[in-house]
Amino acid sequence: MIGLDTSAIIDLFKGVDSVKKALVDAKGPFASTDVNYAEVMFGLNPKHPKSKAEEQYYDEFFNSISMLKLAEVSSKKAAAIYWELREAGKTVEPFDCLIAGVLLANGVTNIITKNKQHFERVKGLNVIGY
Repeated sequence: MIGLDTSAIIDLFKGVDSVKKALVDAKGPFASTDVNYAEVMFGLNPKHPKSKAEEQYYDEFFNSISMLKLAEVSSKKAAAIYWELREAGKTVEPFDCLIAGVLLANGVTNIITKNKQHFERVKGLNVIGY
């Protein structure tokens, strides 16, 4: 299973060819997390006229792949990632720590992302950039 970061999901919506190629090359199956879903929803302004169509696209997309949940084990894994990186003087966004924690806690060691530098610092995670 290969995890999809929020950047990849948004770029799929936008029709970016490089992410499409990365998915074809990776051959799946693909998964994402409820944290990615939340991150996407944070980016949609409910007062913007286009948001409803985007929300529908994302709901259908997330329903079409495996969804991994943030739970006790993955929360602890995310916190361990955060503190390990912080103590090493490397900062990573909390959403990214949560995403990495959920993936790793569920045995997913590959992630497709545009933001390679965000995830390359996480031990045990193989980053597939595009």
